[in-house]
Amino acid sequence: CPLCCEEFDLSDLSFYPCKCGYQICMWCWHKIKETESNKCPACRTEYGDDPFEFEELEVDEVMKFERKEREKASRDPPPTTPQKSSLSNMRVIRRNLVYCVGLPANMSQSILASEKWFGQYGKISKIVVNRSQQQGNAKASSCSAYVTFANELDSLCCILCMDGFWLESRAIRCSYGTSKYCSAFIKNVRCSNPECTYLHGLGGDDDSYTKQE
Repeated sequence: CPLCCEEFDLSDLSFYPCKCGYQICMWCWHKIKETESNKCPACRTEYGDDPFEFEELEVDEVMKFERKEREKASRDPPPTTPQKSSLSNMRVIRRNLVYCVGLPANMSQSILASEKWFGQYGKISKIVVNRSQQQGNAKASSCSAYVTFANELDSLCCILCMDGFWLESRAIRCSYGTSKYCSAFIKNVRCSNPECTYLHGLGGDDDSYTKQE
């Protein structure tokens, strides 16, 4: 259709709303009649109550058209997937993984998993704590944590509630965590590390980006 740019369906192919021959889809015709000028976009003739030309389709025509569409779809090449060799440069946002910085340095996995901390937002699958080096002032030291939730909605709730929360004169920052692909997956071999936290399957296009990006 020249107006909405959608492909004509089978009924649109025999639909001509104006005698000038300018063809649009039924949806756009109804839209022009009901909410716009009720005039042909080409010759500016006012549309009548019925289309100028329209042939109702027979059942065998519909079946023939659908058969051709199925044959066309079977000939189309399958969607391409990225070469695994290029995945080493990719990073993927993990929607069930929360990355949190600015936590007090004395935090342990058990404390962070408790109901007072991340445990209040849902079931936790794993917590990894990274401690920054002490820099003379113990109060200034902090740690970060990767918290993997069993449910993606729980991780979103955690981020919305905890990001920007102030504790001991410091702001806690939370966001979705990212991960890279396991080298074994890239090489197309079985990963021998049962504790591996890297990706072993392709991430979604919307959540994937290169290190440069």
